Amino acid sequence: MLTKEKLEEIVSRPEYDFLRTNPRLKDKILFLTVGGSYAYGTNVEGSDIDIRGVAMNSIEDILGGTTFEQFQNDETDTVIYSVNKFIKLVTDCNPNVIEMLFCEPDQYIWVSPLGQLLLDNKHLFLSQKAYYTFGGYARAQLNRLENALCRGNYFTQAQKEEHIARSVENSIDSFSERYSAMIQGKGSIKLHTDKVDENGDRIITTDMTMKDVPLREVRSMLEEMTNIVRDYDKSGGWRNTKKDIPHLNKHITHLVRLYYMGIEILQTGTLHTYRSKEHQLLMSIRSGLFLDEKNNLKPEFYTVLDDLENKLKTALDNSKLPKKARRDEIKQLQIKINLLMIKMDDYKEYTLPEFDLDKKEKVINNKNYKITLSEILDMNPNYTAIHCNTEEKANALLIVLNRVGKEWISGDSYLAENNWRFEKTKTCYGLDGSYGISEWYDDVYEFDDIDLNN
Repeated sequence: MLTKEKLEEIVSRPEYDFLRTNPRLKDKILFLTVGGSYAYGTNVEGSDIDIRGVAMNSIEDILGGTTFEQFQNDETDTVIYSVNKFIKLVTDCNPNVIEMLFCEPDQYIWVSPLGQLLLDNKHLFLSQKAYYTFGGYARAQLNRLENALCRGNYFTQAQKEEHIARSVENSIDSFSERYSAMIQGKGSIKLHTDKVDENGDRIITTDMTMKDVPLREVRSMLEEMTNIVRDYDKSGGWRNTKKDIPHLNKHITHLVRLYYMGIEILQTGTLHTYRSKEHQLLMSIRSGLFLDEKNNLKPEFYTVLDDLENKLKTALDNSKLPKKARRDEIKQLQIKINLLMIKMDDYKEYTLPEFDLDKKEKVINNKNYKITLSEILDMNPNYTAIHCNTEEKANALLIVLNRVGKEWISGDSYLAENNWRFEKTKTCYGLDGSYGISEWYDDVYEFDDIDLNN
């Protein structure tokens, strides 16, 4: 672990002068800490030093309509969030951000009184939502890992076919809830991966039974399965094997770490960013524990993942944490920090504009009126969700959200996975890129009450 003295010496170097000169930072930083592998204790020789922090919003940001969300310096791998953006992200239990509140004491380079106020109240941000965020990030990491292996030269043909088969089977599992023919028992689809072609390569085959099934549904199902196979049949991938194997092991390490951190939050109501208990395991993974001599994933890797997934679900079922973060208390904390900031800030008097008090507001009292998605987004998208009681509604909603530039909090496209299978008829889609049940959100709208055309 880097000592506080070493970290202080690092940020005093000329390449970090922006911390002292940038008007958004200099005297406005609440706290600075280390991020990435050094924060987790999984660093190796040559690991980058990531600096993370939080800075105050200015009075102009709070009252004058200016915007400051984050500062980023790619050369030094430094990211500093505004306090308002930071609070939004940790309230949503964003794994990459909430860990900043739970670093080891010696890992904090600088902490101001307002920064300490934030750290002293870190427990407010922990909730059962960790199941969806940490688990979701881990699953997304696994999907990207397997896709890369499939497209590169790391998977054997048999492994590639198994991965494709699992992806196709996941789609098939959802067909019974998405297509009327399957719901009515008019069709069945089975997969087989034990056949070989004329070259001796194992291939995926299927048995399909269809009776009185609309052709458009057959076409849609075939397209879904064909698209999966096509995606993983692409050639190319990584060119520099020596460089990419360490990256591969690094991603596997972080995937496993995410599960352990999510389990800890749900089980204990706290978090340790520095993973001392799993240090030996994580470093073994980073050294290639789950890759065989041909750089293929070992079967025990998936055994470990299944075990961690089960432990995460059990931790959720037994968790004593609230279903969602304590937003009323968080709001008061945010107001307190901003008020103290305004009191400390050096600002001139501002002249209030005149308002036309005679102007009538639009009153929505027509029972036939449907609220638009844009109106919902304008209100409070951070704590608002839309309930979809069928997968057809879920898919329709995610298509529209994708069109307006929204994505999962993991950064994945809404079109890659709808995540409806976890909560099914209870599924609510947060407009912040999350999903869960209604208890997680302040405001929940029904899909049928929303006009998605406007």
